Amino acid sequence: MSQPAAQRLDVLVVDDDEDTSVLLGIVLRRQGYKTTFVTNLAEAHGALATGDFAALVTDLSLPDGSGLSLLSNGRPATLRAAVVMTGSGGDADRRESEKRGFDAYVVKPFDAGTLASLLARLLGPRLAQDLHPSTAEDTS
Repeated sequence: MSQPAAQRLDVLVVDDDEDTSVLLGIVLRRQGYKTTFVTNLAEAHGALATGDFAALVTDLSLPDGSGLSLLSNGRPATLRAAVVMTGSGGDADRRESEKRGFDAYVVKPFDAGTLASLLARLLGPRLAQDLHPSTAEDTS
């Protein structure tokens, strides 16, 4: 029997705030997502280059720059949803996030369950694309 769709999806969380990361980890894992956590852009770029993440959740302000830069060179092929979190909520940052290809802009503080629901909504229409070809073609 196959696992729930969320269990096939890996989420990269980029945030230098440990409390936020721990809370997101608890909520996302309860929803069945696999989670990978990094604390800065350098680690995030490395993870995106080597991992098959379905979703990216990044803080806007990181120790080594803006989380918006993670999509500067386009979206990795497997990335189906990208969410930016921020404590500032400025209109210019929101517009820039849309321009760079982020799907949602969430202002802190926020309810982690609401973020998990947002991810489910963003990934829902794209779940069929995330199935491995062997899974989609298996008729046994």
